[in-house]
Amino acid sequence: MIFALAPIHLPPDGMVMNDFWQPVMTFGQVVPVIVVVWLALRRWLPGEPVLAVACLVGGGLASFIEPMVDHLGLVWFAPEGMWEMFRTFVRPMPWFILHCYVWYVGGQAILTLYFLRRGLSRRGLFTLYGAYMLTNVVMEIPAIAAGIYAYYGPQPFKVAGLPIWFQFINAASPIVGAAVIYRIGARRGWHPLMAVAVVPCSHVLANAVAGWPTWSALNSTSSLAVTYATAVVTIGLAVLLVHLVSLTVTTAPSPARSDHGVPERSEERRRVVPVGN
Repeated sequence: MIFALAPIHLPPDGMVMNDFWQPVMTFGQVVPVIVVVWLALRRWLPGEPVLAVACLVGGGLASFIEPMVDHLGLVWFAPEGMWEMFRTFVRPMPWFILHCYVWYVGGQAILTLYFLRRGLSRRGLFTLYGAYMLTNVVMEIPAIAAGIYAYYGPQPFKVAGLPIWFQFINAASPIVGAAVIYRIGARRGWHPLMAVAVVPCSHVLANAVAGWPTWSALNSTSSLAVTYATAVVTIGLAVLLVHLVSLTVTTAPSPARSDHGVPERSEERRRVVPVGN
């Protein structure tokens, strides 16, 4: 016997791609791609064009993971009038997704690698993490308002239609990719072209490590109480992932030094222990 099981939450019906915002997002996304390419080749990775291009191509390839994440995380792009790039998981994907992934995932991986090579502290890495989240929020809220796509189902922590738990995952992706390249980039057997695979695989890893609790809840219940609880777990896992990455790639803060350039001793070590009576 064959059982036909319908999804617990169906995508919103009747969504039409915005005639103004679709070309703006499609062609407007080319601008940050050009800026990132120039910065990558001239400032961030000068003399390493193969690595720079490989990271950006890897970011573009990560866009093919979008339908899977959207299927699990309940995201739906307006299908009618869409300039469709490809379709999988019964989800059509617009062309501007490709441009976005090139600069957001690939470009930010290069930027993170640039800072890691210059000696990034754990605090600095988490500052980058917060900046990547903010960039994602600023990018997504106008698109949601324009009806380009929507998050449906019992989405927790929604702000202006955007469930913030997603941003913790998205911002971790380029950090993971950069960390892998940073740690093994000088090892024997490494070739810069491998970044083509490292960047999209890191995107999958970041999503899977942190996203699975909320994905499971979204696709099995209508209870906001449950999805809020699992989203807290997802946020915690995403932050934990970045923390674990920071333990392997960041530099410890320099010890305080005296006027003579000698590290200051702690109060505990400076304390004089009396001897005898």
